[in-house]
Amino acid sequence: MTRIFFVCHPETTSHIHGRGLLTSNGVLQAKSLMPRLKAELFASVYVSPFPYTKQTASILTAGKSLILQNHVLVRELDYGALSKMIDHFVQSDLEVITKWWKYQDPGMVFPGGESLDSLRRRVRNFISQMVDRHALENILVISHRSTVAMVSLLANDLANEHFFSSENWPKEGSVNLLTITPAGHTSGFELSI
Repeated sequence: MTRIFFVCHPETTSHIHGRGLLTSNGVLQAKSLMPRLKAELFASVYVSPFPYTKQTASILTAGKSLILQNHVLVRELDYGALSKMIDHFVQSDLEVITKWWKYQDPGMVFPGGESLDSLRRRVRNFISQMVDRHALENILVISHRSTVAMVSLLANDLANEHFFSSENWPKEGSVNLLTITPAGHTSGFELSI
């Protein structure tokens, strides 16, 4: 079986276009994951192409001879025009936007961004690629909460309407293991969070 360890990046200074770095708390969160991953042998490490995901990967792979590979399929959901404003919102604004979005058409596309359907296709494509490249191997992926939330939906055979459910939404700085049986690329998922 293929095992993909998805790590949600820890706390960052900014989410605007992926420019931020980890906060001091985020660095501590990343270091706290090291014991969980220490015993695992990884064939490859894939990283969303943002500075804070690369920083997380560097912390988690310190002392190991692993090459970090950028992979755009594990990037954050593209919120389009909203992503430029996201750091300017206070938490209550984000909660209102999230509640609004939860009740919209799951196929809705953010202006200049992407839909949950396109995120689903992108994540499924990534998983299929990993099964092809890394059959019976362990890989480490440093990504984002939206990406790992979609992995959870795929693993549990849930529709996009469940995207914002708290049980599918991983914590910042968490390790989420996806086990894929040899049954196929899009079936046989098992996710343990």
